[in-house]
Amino acid sequence: MKPFLKFLLSLLFFSAPIYSQTTQKYSGLYSYKHNSNNYLNLKDSVKTVYFKFKKPKACLTEEELEAAYTNNLIRNDSVINFDKFQRITGPAYNRMDYDFSSFEMVLTFQKANDYSKAKHKKPKKILMNYEHLYDNDIEEKSRYKTALKQYYPVWNHNLLLKLNEIQIPAKNEYTLEIDNNRWQNYNEYVYKYEYDSIGRVKEEKKYNVVRTGTIIDKTCTEDDLFTRKLFYYNEKGQVIVQRIIAGAQAKEYRDQDSPHRNEYLTSSPDYFRIEKSPRQFYADIETKCRYYDDLHWRYTYDTLGRITQVKLIDDASVVAMQDYTYHPTKDYVETVKSYGHDLELTFKNYSRSVKTYNEQGDLIRIEAIPDAPQKYVIRNMVYYYTYEYDRHNNWIKCNMFLEGTDLDEPTLVAERKIEYYK
Repeated sequence: MKPFLKFLLSLLFFSAPIYSQTTQKYSGLYSYKHNSNNYLNLKDSVKTVYFKFKKPKACLTEEELEAAYTNNLIRNDSVINFDKFQRITGPAYNRMDYDFSSFEMVLTFQKANDYSKAKHKKPKKILMNYEHLYDNDIEEKSRYKTALKQYYPVWNHNLLLKLNEIQIPAKNEYTLEIDNNRWQNYNEYVYKYEYDSIGRVKEEKKYNVVRTGTIIDKTCTEDDLFTRKLFYYNEKGQVIVQRIIAGAQAKEYRDQDSPHRNEYLTSSPDYFRIEKSPRQFYADIETKCRYYDDLHWRYTYDTLGRITQVKLIDDASVVAMQDYTYHPTKDYVETVKSYGHDLELTFKNYSRSVKTYNEQGDLIRIEAIPDAPQKYVIRNMVYYYTYEYDRHNNWIKCNMFLEGTDLDEPTLVAERKIEYYK
C-alpha cells in the first residue's frame, strides 16, 4: 500500500468519531484583495489602487534597471479596481513609468496541419475586466464558515471558496484572425463545492470554460473539469490533507498522442507556436509538478489553530513547502521559510528563501539562499523594504533596497494612490 493511502486510512480511523465537535466561525471565502495567491495585502473597503514607479537610482546599469523593475517582489498592476463586494473588477495592465514595449511579442497560432497561420500583436495596453457570474454566487458562498482564521501571507487559498467569474477582454485585447475570420476568446472559471454531513467542504471542482472561435458555446460541461480537490479533516475540524486530481481538461493536455504540441520555433525570435502541451502541470505555490496519483497538500497547525506549514507532495517527494513563524506576542506572521523547485522567477537559481514581514503584513526583508555554489550563484541574495502608510494601514510608498544593503539610497521607489468606498 502506498504511504499516502496508509496515512489517509489512519487519519480517517482516528479522527472520524470526533468530527461532530467541529466549530466553524471564520469566513471561508477567498479574498481577492488580501491573499498571498494574488500578492495583495489590502485592508478596508478599497475602491481603486493606482501604482507607479518613481525615478530609480541613477547609477544602475541597463541590466540592473530591468532587473529592478521586473524582480522586486512589490510590483503591482498599474490600476486595480474593486467593486463594493471587494471583488476585482480590473485589473488593468497599462503602461507604467517604465516602458515595457520591449516585452511585446508576435504570436503565431497553428492548431493543426490544415490550419492557416494567424498572427496577432500584443498591444501596448491590455485591459482585462472580471465579471462575476451570478449575484447569488457571492451571497451563497459568503455564508460558509470554517475553523480557519486567515493570515497574510499564509498560502491558504486552496482551503477557501472561490467565486465564479468570467474574464471579459477589453476592446484593445488580443485580436485573432484566421482565414479572414475574427476569432473570439472566452474564459469562464466555475467553482462547484460538495459538503459533508456537518456542512464542511469535502470537494472542490474547478472548471475552466476556455473557448476560442468564431461561434462560442459557453456551456460548462464535465469536459471542462480541470481539477478536483478532496478535503480530509482532523478531530479539530482542520484540513490536514487535500488531494489534487486532474480533471478531463488537464488529462487532455497530458495526452501523448495529441497533435497540439508546444514547440518553440527557433528559426525566428519573434514568433512561437501556441498549442496544447502533451503534459499539463499542476502550478501552485510558485512552482509546478506533474499530476501523479498521490499529488496532495499537507497542512500543520499550532495549538492556536494557525497554519504553521503547508507542503505540496507529488509522488512521495516534497515539491514545495512553506513554514510560518508567528510573532510571540502579536497575532501576525513574522517569518516565512520557503522551499520550492522553481521558487520564483525573481530568484530562479535559488530554491530556498526566508521572508520577514512587519505587523501590517508587508514584506520587509527577503533572503534567497542557493542550495549549492554554482557558476552564477556565489552568495545569498538579500532585499530590504521600508514603507509609508495611509490611515488604513495600506502602504502608499515603498523604498526598495535591492543591492544587499538598506543603508544607501533605495534602488527603486514605488508609490500607490488608494481610493476607498465611503
